[in-house]
Amino acid sequence: MNQLSKKWKTSLKKHFIKASLVSNVRCASWNSTGEILAIGTNSGEILFVKFEKGLENCDDVTIQIVTISEAKEKFVEDNPIDLKDTENEINHVVFHNIHPHLCVTSSNDHVLRFWNPYNGVKIGDWCNSELASQTLNSICFKGKSVIDSTLYCITNYERLWKLQQVSDDFKVTTKLSQNEINDIALYGEENNIIGPSHRGTVIMYDGDTLEQYQSFEIGTQKRGYRVIALNKDQTLMALGNNFAQVQIYMMDQETVLTQYDGMRNTVRHLSFSACGRLLAIGGDDEYIVILETKNFTEIYRIDNLGSKLYKDCDRSKNSPIRKERNVQYEQAIILGPFV
Repeated sequence: MNQLSKKWKTSLKKHFIKASLVSNVRCASWNSTGEILAIGTNSGEILFVKFEKGLENCDDVTIQIVTISEAKEKFVEDNPIDLKDTENEINHVVFHNIHPHLCVTSSNDHVLRFWNPYNGVKIGDWCNSELASQTLNSICFKGKSVIDSTLYCITNYERLWKLQQVSDDFKVTTKLSQNEINDIALYGEENNIIGPSHRGTVIMYDGDTLEQYQSFEIGTQKRGYRVIALNKDQTLMALGNNFAQVQIYMMDQETVLTQYDGMRNTVRHLSFSACGRLLAIGGDDEYIVILETKNFTEIYRIDNLGSKLYKDCDRSKNSPIRKERNVQYEQAIILGPFV
């Protein structure tokens, strides 16, 4: 364990990068090979951080920066909202589940944009007036080929969306999930949908019909699950909740393997590494925790991320205390591919 922790700290130093931007990191995603990390910002920028094989022996990584305004719209003539990049957050960035050279972003103008991360070229975009009226909570992206892809979305009105690619357009199927779900993931050989609910249950939906076909509770308490992650072989499911807990659930044995209680606030992000040996946990705390997945013990903590409390919050009206992740690129640590 000490050896693994030492190697991890060494790799962090080598993967420390700087970019000449002042925007805040909003979201991030690895491609299926672990060679590219896409980072979305609150200023309409996307960074494609490209790692070479044998990165441990390299001093640099390649960073390509693209912005929404530089990407000319191909298929969208009239955007529902015309925002400047400085007002247009990249809310989600998600890679295709199989193909490492295709990813999709969503932003405040409600347009889905598709990118080739190897050259930073936008290869298409799409929007829908009904989808634009809602807020995307989560996206997952699957398909057998680049020209045969399907997007699944969950929105803030408990509605599931299936966007099936047809030439340069998408066939839209939508259905009320009847559950308040913040996050979804692909599950099983048929790439069905799985997501945790605020009511303490985990729910599965058929990927073709969007019909619920199974649900189960984990434990006896209503834990308010917010986020889900599955390892590569889908034997382990990680669930984060509103009570700063992360539970590791064994899918084949249908039992909780362990629970991590090292966070202080709501867990909002879980991510297994491509090889499945590491689990990253983030949320409303000012640090990100990395666990190794053999014993689920903490091997590293990335601290001082600059999460700041807004002092002008009006508590008299029961307004929630706002926290904003304020990570400058010159402070950001980029984690290696770990494939």
